[in-house]
This record gives sequence, C-alpha cells and structure tokens, in this order.
Amino acid sequence: GENVETRRDEEFWFEDGSIALVARDVEFRVYKRVLADHSAVFADMFSLPQPESDSSASTRSCPTVDLDDSPEDLRHILRALFPRKDAT
Repeated sequence: GENVETRRDEEFWFEDGSIALVARDVEFRVYKRVLADHSAVFADMFSLPQPESDSSASTRSCPTVDLDDSPEDLRHILRALFPRKDAT
C-alpha cells in the first residue's frame, strides 16, 4: 500500500501491546492473545505465516497488520474485546 503517515489511536494504544492494527491512517496497539482468544478471524490471521516485510517493519517493536476496516469500525470491535474500567 501507500506509505500513509499513521497516528496512534488515543483509546487503544497499549505501550506493552504485542500487535499493531492499522486501519487507514490510525494505528491501534493491542494484545495479540486477546484478539486470538476472542476472534476466529484474528486467530486464523495470526496462524498464517507473516510475510517478511521490508526494513520499515523492523523499526517497529511489534508486528503490524493492515486492515480494510475503517478506524471507527475497528474501535467498536476493540471496545467489545478490551472493556475499559471507565467505560459504561
């Protein structure tokens, strides 16, 4: 894809997250194990061998998955998987 400058999502960015999900220009950092435990789609995705990408990926501290979803759609999914203490 094009090299779009991504920005961190303010709601779902866990510094110790193990996977980055990129929806258009928004990057979410979450926990791979939680995604795989709750979602067959993600579990299948993670079971596939991840292609070795070019050097830009190595500068990131965790694997990155580019998604076709909009940031808004992805945020709804993540809210269901990662309930927040302060969320109603």
